[in-house]
Amino acid sequence: MKKSLLSLAMFGLAFIGSKSFAGETYESEEARLKITFPGEYEIEREEDEETGTITFSLSCSYGDMLLIGNVFIYTEGVSEDDNLYQEGSEVLRICEAFGSKFNAKYITNWSVEEDTGLISSLKCSGDFKGYIGNYYVLIQDTFEWQFLVLGFKKSYDHGAEARFINSFEILD
Repeated sequence: MKKSLLSLAMFGLAFIGSKSFAGETYESEEARLKITFPGEYEIEREEDEETGTITFSLSCSYGDMLLIGNVFIYTEGVSEDDNLYQEGSEVLRICEAFGSKFNAKYITNWSVEEDTGLISSLKCSGDFKGYIGNYYVLIQDTFEWQFLVLGFKKSYDHGAEARFINSFEILD
């Protein structure tokens, strides 16, 4: 009896973990981005007249979690040789902004289709004390995609984060 209950519970967890991610999908050819948020999101588009940089800022609250996306479109591209340096600089900047210690052992590769970016886990302090999460960054020529997922340790929904990040597509 215990074995069949355990099997049923495992099947239920697998089913819940694999269910489709009902939410709101944002798609932009200009930002070369398609991503599904777990709920309603807000978007803002800005263009810096001085630099010509276009910024898309997307945000969504989901329970106690925050899911944030930024796309930067620059006038000058980043070379393949400088990608890793630029992505690492962005990780350092975000760690400092959220009061999280920068530690290279908490940085891993993030693969999106045929591209690779970086993921950094965060344990925030200061104004964001109590929040944990992950920061994702990927740079491709003149495009930079960044995603930040934050929540409280006790209520952090890793499944929602995975479905959100895995829904990200780079549009051609």
